[in-house]
Amino acid sequence: MKVNELMAQRNAIEAKISAIEAEIRNENDLLLIEEVANLLDGVGPGFVSEDDYASDRYFSRIPGVKNVRRYGEAAVLVKVTSPAGELLPETLPLRGREVKVFICRSRNYSGEVDY
Repeated sequence: MKVNELMAQRNAIEAKISAIEAEIRNENDLLLIEEVANLLDGVGPGFVSEDDYASDRYFSRIPGVKNVRRYGEAAVLVKVTSPAGELLPETLPLRGREVKVFICRSRNYSGEVDY
């Protein structure tokens, strides 16, 4: 097993612990914590490093979310493709601090209710 795979597994476990401690029961919120941790560490199957088009990003498994990007020191920008993606928390607990979540709509955003 590679180091980046182990780091992604560790992030999944730590996300579950953070969610339990913060009494988060929503599966998508848990996934977002995991994906942000993977983005910050540059690991996981959805991670894409910076290119000419965009900064580092993490392609999400959350329904209605295209990707997650860094947005300053303690914030992330979540690009959504549908209303389901907009049902995320304003902040999330990660590694002992609160990370602010900003949402923007993708060019391919569909306003059709999908939840």
